[in-house]
Amino acid sequence: MANLLEENKLILMHGGGSKILNYYEKFRFKENVIIDLSYTIQHFRHTTLIKDILFCIKNLDSRIILGSDYQPKKISKYHNVNNI
Repeated sequence: MANLLEENKLILMHGGGSKILNYYEKFRFKENVIIDLSYTIQHFRHTTLIKDILFCIKNLDSRIILGSDYQPKKISKYHNVNNI
């Protein structure tokens, strides 16, 4: 789908969960694909997966977003990555 819709932005909700690095490898050269980590960062923040999440944030930069679909948490909680 990313190849067919190169003129459009695609948002992948929940960022691949525990398979986030698979998503990174598959979509790192697809400028039209944006990865939403709002669920993933909350769900896996106390696991070793957080290093993979931080890697993706660093390397995909502006193509990573944190949405508001995980209502119990405020986005301000994630302002400082060191607090995760």
